[in-house]
Amino acid sequence: MVCQEETPKDFYKKNDGGIRLTLKITPILAETVSLWVERVEPVVARVKAILMDHDSLDEQHITRFA
Repeated sequence: MVCQEETPKDFYKKNDGGIRLTLKITPILAETVSLWVERVEPVVARVKAILMDHDSLDEQHITRFA
């Protein structure tokens, strides 16, 4: 992966407030997919377990983000 500094020109804001990547930065980020998969998989597994065990959905599993 080529290391570079991202600038505001690498992103743009959509009318609905979302942020999009430019075509220039997309392939660079795509090279990091394996790193993200390793970090996201445990979170996905935990969320899946909570949702599959719907009886356990109580206050201890619900965190409100401000």
